[in-house]
Formats: sequence, structure tokens, C-alpha cells
Amino acid sequence: MANYFFSFIIFVDRLEKLEWTLDSMKQSPFPPNMGVQLLIVSENGEARANSYADELEQAGIKCDYLDITDANREEILELALDAVEGEYVNITKAGVLYPGDSIYKVYKYARKSRKDRILVPGVGESNTNVMKEINAFRKQNGRKTDLNNNYHIIHCNYFSYFIRKTAFCQKRCLGKSISLEILKKIFFTIVSSAEIGYAAKANIIQFSTHEVSKPWEEMIKEECIVFCKSFLLEILEFCKQENHICIKNAKYNLVYYCSRILNTCVPELMTPDELSEVRQAVEDVFAYIEDDEIILFNQYIDRAQKFYLEKMFSWKNDSNPEVRERRKEILDSAYAAVSYQFMDIEEDKLVLECRVPMYMEEDFEVYFKVNGKLLHGVRQEVERRKQWFGQEILLIRYVKCEIPLSKPQEYRIKIVCDVRGKKTEKKAYTMGKFMPLTYELDLYYQEHGWNAVFERETKELVISPADKKKNFSLRKNRLISLLKFNNATRKAALVRWIVWFLQKFLKKDIWLVSDRANRGDDNGEIFFRYLCDNPVPGVKPYFVIAKDVPDFKRMKQYGKVIPVYSWRHKILHLISSYVISSQANKPVINPYGAVGRYYSDFIAKKKIVFLQHGVIKDDLSGWLNRYNRNLYGFVVTTKPEYDSILDYEYYYSPKEVWLTGLPRHDALIHDEKKYITVMPTWRKTLSDGSNAAGIWKVDDDFVESSYFQFYDALLNHERLLSEIKKHGYHLCFMPHPNVKPALGMFHHHPDVTFWGEEKSYREMYAQSNLLVTDYSSAVFDFAYLRKPIIYCQFDREEFFSGGHSYVEGYYNYLEDGFGEVEEDLEGTVNRIIEYMERGCVLKEEYAQRIERTFAYHDKECSRRVVDKILGKTLSDIREA
Repeated sequence: MANYFFSFIIFVDRLEKLEWTLDSMKQSPFPPNMGVQLLIVSENGEARANSYADELEQAGIKCDYLDITDANREEILELALDAVEGEYVNITKAGVLYPGDSIYKVYKYARKSRKDRILVPGVGESNTNVMKEINAFRKQNGRKTDLNNNYHIIHCNYFSYFIRKTAFCQKRCLGKSISLEILKKIFFTIVSSAEIGYAAKANIIQFSTHEVSKPWEEMIKEECIVFCKSFLLEILEFCKQENHICIKNAKYNLVYYCSRILNTCVPELMTPDELSEVRQAVEDVFAYIEDDEIILFNQYIDRAQKFYLEKMFSWKNDSNPEVRERRKEILDSAYAAVSYQFMDIEEDKLVLECRVPMYMEEDFEVYFKVNGKLLHGVRQEVERRKQWFGQEILLIRYVKCEIPLSKPQEYRIKIVCDVRGKKTEKKAYTMGKFMPLTYELDLYYQEHGWNAVFERETKELVISPADKKKNFSLRKNRLISLLKFNNATRKAALVRWIVWFLQKFLKKDIWLVSDRANRGDDNGEIFFRYLCDNPVPGVKPYFVIAKDVPDFKRMKQYGKVIPVYSWRHKILHLISSYVISSQANKPVINPYGAVGRYYSDFIAKKKIVFLQHGVIKDDLSGWLNRYNRNLYGFVVTTKPEYDSILDYEYYYSPKEVWLTGLPRHDALIHDEKKYITVMPTWRKTLSDGSNAAGIWKVDDDFVESSYFQFYDALLNHERLLSEIKKHGYHLCFMPHPNVKPALGMFHHHPDVTFWGEEKSYREMYAQSNLLVTDYSSAVFDFAYLRKPIIYCQFDREEFFSGGHSYVEGYYNYLEDGFGEVEEDLEGTVNRIIEYMERGCVLKEEYAQRIERTFAYHDKECSRRVVDKILGKTLSDIREA
């Protein structure tokens, strides 16, 4: 047998990701005595047919293969470990990277330390709490990196461990879910000893940290009872049987997996018996914990869950005074933090709205204590509840109060809760993202001759008349606070000085206009061009877009353009009067990211005008509601859309909802070229989240999705392509911008045109004769031109199941849509052929629907948006 120091067991789901991993390994220096074995495990041998082996063997790496079949799936992990020839084993997944000389650094550390279990710090695109704990491991405890000193290490990032083959737990892990068997094996092995090494100088990169947990989190959502039986209860039983294990770390991990169940499972998908069984399993785990410290200081379970557990189990771990204090605080409802959400100061009154939680109570009232006098808070429509497997444990009320400012005096405000006649003054407060104050800094806010500040010592919101002496004192306190806190706040102090200086010389109001961070060609661009062609007196518009995209240079022909996230953008955002965009994402709301709270007195009160990038036909209140976006102006196009924003749970008044029409409708033209265009919308479920620019990232399982398979089949349908050619048309594909990173996965038929960034939507609408989509609101633009549309809704139930931002709303595609609704591939193909045979003429039924739908057909939408910004009333339709 060859002498291998490392064996890497690589589980492969996509060959492309395997190539990334192997490429990163080839860069690592391998000394002669550091033999490396790769054991590549894949479905039915698909990874065998590759060109890696020869190249890797030249680099001193041996490639072996193990095929997953139906016969061996349940024991594949144990078969892989049996085939290992190296001294140390790393169980990993294709897509994990080993940058630079990281493998060599692990080798040097292992040779020197001789530890059986070695933890390697991880790097990820999203720095999760699990990664933060791993990377804080050594920092917190110096060289004493054992699990007794540092028990809060979660083992679900299994790729971060190098384990001596002989140190693996001998308990065999057999089951259908490979991910769960790996997690069990790592758990059994790591917690069996407190001794653990830490190769601090090396690191491992996992771009998508969610990808590792995705399989078992999906199981929790869809088959929670299976997860409990095949994983949670098995590791619980192991803990009960093995007396020599590092018990605190084992319990901390048990709580982590219970937290994933609590926050991921869907009770509606379980029968009452299954729900009862899952609850029993979770509560059996917590009953076994018997340690307040592991519960009370755990970052994975929230305060309401901690309150419930303390009430349910009544643990009394009193040996640690910090635990005693924390338990007392959790059980004291006065410390359930009130969050101030909104504050508006007028000349004679203060309007406050706050979010107030209460645990395990059916009802409660909220009062605003103003200079000792109680004012009853008015409950708002919105209310939030949280359950523990059907039992309500948290009730959140949103409460508003108008406080008269009748005298030029100081007003001190606290929140008081009344539960069954007992009044409790709140002792903990936070500031919501639309409050112009922040808890940790001495910021102040001034409006209508009044100053507002939060005093942390007294826990009071203080409103006082503005005067020169008071203003100087508040500015001084703010500066001291900023200079003392951290480097980011010191930079904020400099930025504030620059803003103050620029405002002295500002002659015009700044309007920042934008579309996507990486592209124009939407309502933002058309509105910006309107402002440049029709200047508004006293206004200077700027367009915000990434500097390294083609539209940056193109937009400069119309007016002033600035790079997104540049210092100029960030400064102008603070001094701008309005931020106007077709988007409502990070660059628009807060280009400062996490440090935005240091500018909260600017950002929280920013007037955001949302131009939209389509017509809202479904319920987007979960995303665009006032508590999440707080839009100053919400542009809509149709009367049903207008009504839906006011009637659904968006929580806006008629003052904020503007029935103006979309600016881009002003620029629509006819230039038909016999194109049949396929233009699907996006699916949030296909993504791993968004990047810093607010652009969604395509999930690694994209090719397995019904979305990819449907559109790939449609674009390569031989009968359809033959009929299109016969009738003299041309098939085009207009992918959603979020799909473009994955375009290489589609089979690109030579007779199909794939449009990229160079093709504007307006140009596509003008040139296309027929549009095929699914749920896209952009079809309203096409309908505006009186052209035919086909909806292909092969995944309707999944789309509206809650995985996307959409919940089905007032719009019924069968009754309100501008074309036929098809539910499968062949139906879609047949309908396209039918329209071609009719010359792609709009049917009268749909022409009448279009006429009834739009409020305006006059190409004056941009002018109406300007009028609304300037405060003009357009109509008396439910307007304040």
C-alpha cells in the first residue's frame, strides 16, 4: 500500500464543481512525503469519465473512484471510509476550495501537533454564525483549543475537519441521506474527545455555505419526522450512552439541530400525529440538556423560545452568577425589547410607532409614558405571532401614539405594558431601520424645531425644543460618541463633516435615479432621460449604475452618471432629496450596508420613490410592506393594482400610492421583426441569496430544477423550431438577468437567439410579435403595445407556495390575463403554432381586457411622477 498522508473523500453532485475543487488542489505545493489520495464519489460513475486523473497524478495526487448505486447508497459513507488509504481524512463536497498552500499548512500542523482531530477555519461568501464560531475558536482561548474550554462549535461544516483515520468513531452510519450520515459520523467522532487541533494558518473556502445544509434543511421542511428519527434521536441516544464524550459540546450541537427544526419545519405539511411526534422528539432533547447556560447563551434559539424552555423545564443551574442573571433577564418581560419603528415630529405633535413583544400571553395593552402620564397606544393592523409546534409563545403588537407637543418643554417617553392589570415599564429598547436614531451611538435628530435623542442610561426617548446651546451640546456628544466607538464611526464623523460642508454650497436639490446596479433600460432610465430633457427647476438629477457595465458609458450621453457604491454615490445619497428607482434593494435603500446605522438620521428618513419594474399582480406585501421598505412614493399603473396595495397588508395610505403609470411606457414603440420571444421570470427558490450589489446568485442545483428543464426543452423543441421556420418567424430567448450566470447550462440550438445585455427590453418589446412568459409582470409592457401573449405555468402550485417573493393576489390569469394559460410543454408549443398560423394577431377578447386594465395611454407617465414628487394631486381616487 502506498504511503498517503491525506485522503479526501469528495462527494460530487456536479462535475463542474468537482473541477473547481481539483483545480484548487493542483495549486498546492506537495512535498514528496505528503502523498494525497482522492476518493471521488458520484452517482453511477459519472465522475469517472474525466481528464483529471493523469494531470493530478503528475502533481502527486492519486484518483480513486466510488460509484453510488441503489444497492450501496445507504452504506456509501462507510464504504468510502473503508477505501481510505491516507493517515488523515477530509470528507468534503465538490465545490469546496483549498486555496494557495492551505493543504500544505494543514500537513505541517498535523505533523507538528499529532492531533487526531484538526479543525480548519472556513471562508465563505456569506459569513454565517457557524463559520464565525469556528473562526473565533482560537482567538477566544489562545492555544487551549479544546472543546471543554470552547464548547460552542457546530460540526455541520464537516468539510472543515481533517481526522486521523483511526480516530473515526467505530459506530457505523447507514442511511438513505448521505448528508445526514456524514453529519452523524462527524458528530460521533468530534464529541468523543475534547482534544482538537486548530490549523489556524490554513483555510477552506465554501462559496455557498447554505449548499452544505440545504439537503437536510429541505428534509426538515418536507419530512421533518424522518429527520427526527434518522438523525436527531440517533445523536441524542449516542449522547446518553457515551459517558466519555465532551458533553457540553454535544449538547450545544443538539440544541443547534433542534433550532433548525423550530425555524424550518412547516407544521401544515405534517399530520397532527407527526407534529406531536416531532414536538416530543425536540422536547426530549431539551429535557436531556438540563443546563441553563447552553440554552440561555445560545445564539441559534431566540428569546421567545428561551422563555418557553425556562418556563417549561425550570432548570436551576445557579453555580454561575452570569447564568443566574441571564435567566432572570429572560424571564422578566420588562427586558423583552421594544423596537421603535417610526418617528415623525410635527410642530405640535410627535407621532411614534413601536413594535412590542410579549411571551406566552394571549393579550396585553401598550401605553406611552410621557413625563409620568400614560397615553394609551393605538393598535395597528399588523400583528405577528410565533408558535412552538402549534402552541403560541410570542405575540408582537405594533402600536402607535400621537403625543401632543403643546408647550416648549422637554418630553421624556417610555413604554409601559399592561398584562392582566399589571403594568410593567420596559427596560430594553432597540431602534428599527426607519428610526433616525441608533441605540449604541449618541445620534440626534432635528425636525420642526424639536430635537430627538435616546438616553441609554435612563432608557428614555427625549424630545426637546431646539436652541443654539442645546444643538451645540448634542453635536458635541454625537462627535465624541462617533470618535470613540470604532474605526467605521470615526470615518462616519469625517463623512458627516463633508456632508455638512457640501450642503452649505448646495444650490439645487439632488435626485438620485437608478435601475439595477448592473443595468439601465427600465423605469429609472426613462425617468432620468425625461428629467434631463425636461429639467425641473432647482433639481439636479444623477443616474447610479456600476462603472464596469456597458450602460454606464451609454447613460452618460443623457446626463450625470455616478458609479454605484462609490464614495460620490454614498455622499450624494446622504444629501439627496429623493432616491428614485425601479428597484427597492440594497443600493437604493442603504448603500452603506452594515455601517448604515451610523448614518441612520439620514438614511431612515430618506424619501424613496419606487418606480417598480413591472405591474404588481400578485401579493408582494411580504417584501414591499411599509415595515420592510417604508416607501415615500409607490408608483402603480392600473386601478386594480392601486386597490391591491391599499387593501392588502402593505400598510400604506393613499398618500404614498401613486397611480401615475410606469415611466417606461412613455418610450414603447412598434418595430416588429417576426420574433417569437420566450421571457420567463425569476424564481427565488433557484438562488442562494443575493450579492452585495443586490443581484441574486444562481443555485448549484439549477440544472435539476423544473424551471431549467422546461425552458431548455422548449428552446430545443424540434417540432416547434420546424414550424417557426416554416412560417418565417425566429425564436428568441430573453433570460431574466438573474439567470444569465447560468446561460452556459442551456443547450443552445443554432436556430435560437439568446439575447444578452446588449438587448434592451424596450427593443425586444418593439421587435417581437409574440411573447411567451410564465408570471412576469413585464408582459404588461407588451400588452400596452396590443400584442399577443402566452402564459406557460407548468409550476404554478410551487411558484405560489411561498418559496418565492410572490403570493397569489387579486390577478387571475384565466380571467384577467392578456393571453391563454398553458400548463405543460406540448400545450405551450401548440399555442405558439396556433398564433403563428393566425399571423400573431391579438384576439379581441384580450384586446378588450387590455383596454380596461390601463389607467393611462398618453405617454405622460414620467410627467405625472414628477408632479407627485412636487406634491401635486392627480385625482381624487382614494388620495389623502
